[in-house]
Amino acid sequence: MHDRAAMRRIMRYNDWQHDPYSDGDPEKAIASRADLKGDIEGNIDAKLVGLADVKAMRFEGISGPTHETQKVFSWATANMTEPCPHWGQPESFPFGWTTLFG
Repeated sequence: MHDRAAMRRIMRYNDWQHDPYSDGDPEKAIASRADLKGDIEGNIDAKLVGLADVKAMRFEGISGPTHETQKVFSWATANMTEPCPHWGQPESFPFGWTTLFG
């Protein structure tokens, strides 16, 4: 890992269609997306913090399943085998990384 951008990419990595280690399964990628095969499990958010961030009381975060190489998750188009309540959540999660301060 050479920089924060590289760390953000690896934390959100899911290219299961081309990654031989995923074995053709979106749930076996680093940022699991079981919703792509009809389940409700998987990676949701990511947070990144370094020593300078701790001293400045800040961190980087992103909300929602990875969409760097996959479609943006949307409750309206989710292929769930069972209904899943999602009160108070947005309809879709097209969010990017943001810096938050404490």
